Amino acid sequence: MDCTNFTEGNVISLEDRLPSEAVVNAVADVEDSDATDLPPLYGAIDTDALDAIFAGNAAASVTFEYHGYTVTVEDNEVVFVQQ
Repeated sequence: MDCTNFTEGNVISLEDRLPSEAVVNAVADVEDSDATDLPPLYGAIDTDALDAIFAGNAAASVTFEYHGYTVTVEDNEVVFVQQ
């Protein structure tokens, strides 16, 4: 995915964190709020499955809706958030 298509949003590295944690942090950054103020991510996606997909070296891309945003997690360990 070419992140230049995202005119509004956030790109965050998954470096040293679980994808599920990175997603919540990225949306919180976009909202300029605390991650604890957001609804639980498990209401939008199976967080264990999301983390498991990116635990290995397989190429993957997952896109889903969370808290009014389209979120994409890619194998290059980046989260894109767009409203």
